[in-house]
Parts: sequence; C-alpha cells; structure tokens
Amino acid sequence: MPTRSRVDVDPNIEKQIEALRVSVEREARGILTGEQTVWTRPELNGWSGDLTDIDDMSKPFSRDIANQQFVDAIADPDNPGTTGDLASATVQVDYLAVMERAFRIRHGTTHIRAILHSAARRRGHGDAKGVFKTCVLEYIRRLVKLGKGETQ
Repeated sequence: MPTRSRVDVDPNIEKQIEALRVSVEREARGILTGEQTVWTRPELNGWSGDLTDIDDMSKPFSRDIANQQFVDAIADPDNPGTTGDLASATVQVDYLAVMERAFRIRHGTTHIRAILHSAARRRGHGDAKGVFKTCVLEYIRRLVKLGKGETQ
C-alpha cells in the first residue's frame, strides 16, 4: 500500500505567522515615521492577553494540531505517513515553541533573572570542557585533519 501524507499546515501556526507579520510591519512603520510602536503580540487564540496569566499564555502557541498530525503519521506502521510529514510537523511544532519562548522571555523575565540565565550560559560556555573547546574547536580540528587526508 503506498504511503499518503497526513500533515497539513496547522491553522494556528498560520494565524501566528500572520499576526507576527502584521505586528512587525506596524513596528517598522512606527519606527520609520516616529510614531509610538506597539509590542509584538500573538493572535490570542483563547488567551486573555493578560501578561500575568502565565498558565494560559501558552494558548496562542498551541501545538496540539501539529503534534497530533505527527502522531497520526507514525501511529500505524502498516500504513505510515511520509518522511515529509515528519519534517513538516516537526518544523511547525518547533517554530511555535520558539515563538512561545521568545514571547515569555520578553514579557516574563525580570532583569535579575535575565542576568542570572546569561551568567549560567557563560559559565558553561567558558568551561574548559564547554561548547567552544569541545564542539567548535574540535570540529575545526577534525575538518583540518579530513582536509589533509588524515582519518584519525
């Protein structure tokens, strides 16, 4: 039996992308004309818009439909979806998650909390076994070896 695609564009990501587009267009116009700019806000999608309503703040970024489409694509091993289903569902889920994290950080992070998060990241990056030494530098070293024909 041939596979058939099960994933479509999640209506929520379509709404959120359009809300983001309209919002940044309005911000650009405000900056260029000297008018007051308005913060980028998502399509509310069941959320009151109250920035102190931490629990419901996730509603605009709901990934339920895209997640379900992913599950549907892999649920039946005898009648699976396509590889494209997995890629397109995952991108939608991830993009909505990124949008939510960015919104929460901008509106829900105190200055002190932001400084402490930054310090923790920097401590990890600055460690002798951190990302710069073990990932970046080692990656470059391996590329140089491969370029010289060395395999080990």
